[in-house]
Amino acid sequence: MNGMIPSNDKALMSVTMNLTSTTFAQDHFNDSVEERSDEEVGDTTDQDEAYFEEGLKAWAIDHNETGASINQLLTLLRTHKCFKYLPRDNRTLLQSPQNVNITSMGSDGEFWYNGLGINLKRQFIHMKEDTQISLKIHVDGVQIYRSSKIDFWPILYMVEENPEFPPEVVDIYCGDKKPENSSQFLKQFIDELRDLMENGLIVNGFTLSIKVKCVICDSPARAFIKVIPPPKRRSPIIAAPPGSKTKADLIVMSIQWKDYHEI
Repeated sequence: MNGMIPSNDKALMSVTMNLTSTTFAQDHFNDSVEERSDEEVGDTTDQDEAYFEEGLKAWAIDHNETGASINQLLTLLRTHKCFKYLPRDNRTLLQSPQNVNITSMGSDGEFWYNGLGINLKRQFIHMKEDTQISLKIHVDGVQIYRSSKIDFWPILYMVEENPEFPPEVVDIYCGDKKPENSSQFLKQFIDELRDLMENGLIVNGFTLSIKVKCVICDSPARAFIKVIPPPKRRSPIIAAPPGSKTKADLIVMSIQWKDYHEI
């Protein structure tokens, strides 16, 4: 089923909205960036402001603050000249998506693709020189409700060089069981990752060069994405071999898929 998420799809909508609070709705984000660019306050740097705003957002999410309480805090903070750059509304701070586009996957699953580049652009919005980063990618399945067999399979990443950045969501699969086809589950991510690794990402006129440091997953998740029986030896990390090239780097170096055996 393609299109907008139905109002009664509570499970996927609620978790997706929570996870995507660390992503952004483009229109609200652009508004907040414009406002900050017009305000030059004291000796603080753009990076200082970005870190504080990320910390404030993480606090609001971790403590499950209501929109009203966040708005009240933002109003109070903005009375001081040091915090004039902060947005006025919680939806801008949390970068809540206005719509969530869900597509069908397999016989009974649903899939939401947020994207890798869109998150990286937000994280490095203040980049002022060519930069190279290494990504730690995490793939795993989790049952979010004890009383339900619904499985969530997110792909997350962190930037090795910027541990203060929170984990970001690339995509999420939701279904009564794990995705039926690992190639279908990974395809959009692999395609985007391939493009970013080969061509880089342009941010503020500078190039963000991207490589994969490792992929972190437990034994069942590793077996799923490699399309092999679960190995006897358990190790949560698949590291990129030194000097590995683009094809070998693409999502997990030693991983092979039925439909991606050429990678």
